[in-house]
Amino acid sequence: MDIKYWISNTRQEDDKLKESFIKKLLGILDVRFEVENWAYSEYTSGTDYNTIFDIGGHSLYSELVSEQDKYLLLEVETVKEKKRK
Repeated sequence: MDIKYWISNTRQEDDKLKESFIKKLLGILDVRFEVENWAYSEYTSGTDYNTIFDIGGHSLYSELVSEQDKYLLLEVETVKEKKRK
């Protein structure tokens, strides 16, 4: 999967935004799921299933939340893996 995004304070054409903006996140995509068991008492317990979505060691969720009220161009492209023989 290939993900690219750009954030700007003002609305801009895609090409202009890409040219003027330095990408904040570099690195490989790390998507994984974590299971977290919790219990408040012997009668109250459960399991949380968390999705971790990091790019280059940075949380994509935290990055996007910190950029509220700005314009976002998000490109997501899936890449098929080559079949192993």
